[in-house]
Amino acid sequence: MVVTADTAYVVSYHAPNGHYAVDGGYFASAHQSYPLTGTADTTAHHNGLYRYGADSAFPTGSYGSANYWVGPVFTATNPSGSLAAETASEEGASTVTYTADARHPLVMAVSDQLKVADVDARLTILKGTKAAKKLHVTAVVSYNRATHKVSVHLTGPLPDGTKFKVTVTAEDKHHAKVKSHSWTLTSKTVRTKKN
Repeated sequence: MVVTADTAYVVSYHAPNGHYAVDGGYFASAHQSYPLTGTADTTAHHNGLYRYGADSAFPTGSYGSANYWVGPVFTATNPSGSLAAETASEEGASTVTYTADARHPLVMAVSDQLKVADVDARLTILKGTKAAKKLHVTAVVSYNRATHKVSVHLTGPLPDGTKFKVTVTAEDKHHAKVKSHSWTLTSKTVRTKKN
């Protein structure tokens, strides 16, 4: 299904035999796994919906800002065309300073001759504060089959000066590695001037 930016969607499933996972209070605040955002549960716009019953139906109930852990698998088919100057390319990215706002992707191009079935990304904190390690920031990866590019985003910002490594791997349907690339970067928040 094609999704539109800045549009709310409900992802649900029917479990006729019951049984579900739940974390109460999870949506008391918004959660972002760039480029998707799970909005905070409010009285005007609920998140963490459910519905009991034998028949499949649209979920309308909400209780305790709970997360029932039903979420989409997102694949970018038309990633942002504005890969800004802060974007680290594959070539010579070992000393680049990366914007830690999770909005500028790291990009790895894959030959159109390679049959990519799976992509994975790993984030490793190399040097930084204890706070950086406690943030549990991870790398989120997507693959655009039309452009043959793997994009990697962080789930959130890292404190300025945090040295980290992002490794992305593309595999074929037999789980054989067809391409891998690593970036060693230092986070820096880019501040924009207000007019």
